[in-house]
Amino acid sequence: MKRTAMAAVTFWLASVAAGGCGGTLARRPFTCPEKGGAAWSEVKSTHFTLRTDLEPEVARHVSAELETRFSALADLGFEPPLDVRTRLDIVYFRHREEYEKVAPKATAGVFGREGGDFERGHIAILQGDFTQRAKELVQHELTHFFVHAYYPQAPIWLNEGLADYYESLDLDGEMAVLGRAPRSSRFWKGPWSAKLVDGEYTWMIPMSEAPTARALLSMDAVAFEGASNRDVSTPEGLKAVQQMSAHYAGAWTLVHLLMAHPDYRTPFEDYRQRLLKGESSEQAWAETLGKVPEGKLEKDYTDALVPSEVITYRTKYTPARRAAEATRTLSDADVHMLWARLRDWRTPDGLAAARSDMNEARAHEPHHPELAILTAYMENDRGNVAAAEATLKAALAERPNDPRLLNAMGWIELNAIGQKTRPPAALTPVAEKLEPLAKTAAELDLLGWTHLLVHDDVDRALAYEKRAIAADPSCYPCFSAASIMLDQKGRLREALQTATLALHLLPDGASAPALVGRIESYRRRLSEKGDAASRSSPPKP
Repeated sequence: MKRTAMAAVTFWLASVAAGGCGGTLARRPFTCPEKGGAAWSEVKSTHFTLRTDLEPEVARHVSAELETRFSALADLGFEPPLDVRTRLDIVYFRHREEYEKVAPKATAGVFGREGGDFERGHIAILQGDFTQRAKELVQHELTHFFVHAYYPQAPIWLNEGLADYYESLDLDGEMAVLGRAPRSSRFWKGPWSAKLVDGEYTWMIPMSEAPTARALLSMDAVAFEGASNRDVSTPEGLKAVQQMSAHYAGAWTLVHLLMAHPDYRTPFEDYRQRLLKGESSEQAWAETLGKVPEGKLEKDYTDALVPSEVITYRTKYTPARRAAEATRTLSDADVHMLWARLRDWRTPDGLAAARSDMNEARAHEPHHPELAILTAYMENDRGNVAAAEATLKAALAERPNDPRLLNAMGWIELNAIGQKTRPPAALTPVAEKLEPLAKTAAELDLLGWTHLLVHDDVDRALAYEKRAIAADPSCYPCFSAASIMLDQKGRLREALQTATLALHLLPDGASAPALVGRIESYRRRLSEKGDAASRSSPPKP
């Protein structure tokens, strides 16, 4: 769920009310271990890599708890069991003051794609104690992983509604509790306001602002997210955030109704099972919940906006416990490289801090395996293509079969081809070396583009994108690339549906005007052919 804007409003309201801020560190933030700062450790488990300055024993406990939450979602939320392959990087700060140097002040945690890495990994940044709020953030984002794996064609209301529903999962001893209302927002019969609930501000949304069930069911990602201006200090931005929060609260209400109400529970499960088999959302809905009279669903949904009691589901549950696979203490160079990745390179101060961290890492370990990739990423990001290539060539001379280095070089070449400063054949040497080594979505996506641009082999290109999506079902660039290839194959409707999937998978704060323009072009061309545009999605390409 894209919470940053709503959280910013909460923080803004709290600041106006309180006029102050929290405590301070006894030492300067971002004091590295060699200068007396806390030691950092890395704990690897089945699905997570946790890097933190928490005490090692606490870090291992958090790692085990993360795996517990993953198991609980898999066991209680999704059937039948599937091998949901993902590894999520978690960076966990002990102190909020340091967290706020790299994340929005209004948040308990943030989630996105890892910066500075051509592999486009997933990363979550958390802080403080591992409270229920932090667990909710992780559970929300993990639910998206499960939805992408089980129902890649899920409409936006289902994707976000399920994530809001399962984020409240609470494990209490041998009991699991599901279905509690989200803390971020809820409907009521009063005006817009922010209410302090259990120490946190909650958006209180007028019922009159709630979208109808029919409107929710027809929304695409653009309509659901609303206007891109979310600066809450402006009337336009505040209105956009309010509208977005109403859509999210409406999606939770609809999913909760379908999960809890006896009239909808069975057809909703049938709907999800049909999605799992690859049916389009429209077809699955028509055969299940679509048979419920529209007026009844609308009335029940409206009644559920402000319920007299929120129905929760309690069940006995003891999750499997997974021990950490490996634990190590990060070197000073490792810590500086981590901090450099987390800095905000868009600001002069953030960029300067990142460069300083990289220089510190270089002084400790001149041949640190991450240094060349991060340096190349930074140079390429600033248009210094020659410097980026030189850095990677030097690293490849020492590690010629490193797939991450090859992938980085390939994406730099691909960007140059897109800017028409290189011919497509420039990709060939890198792709030939990468092909037998590629495993990640980014690496397979690069090979898909290579076969399209260099060899004009659309079928082989699509095969690589299919493998990339299997490696990471949330890889929106892979879906976007596949839509272009499907269009070239003359499969225009599938191109539209796949591009729409890509749009639904965009990370928080991301905009994709080219993708939106391409979707509109697909719709226009379908309309010209007399084929009504559809939001449904076919099986994966």
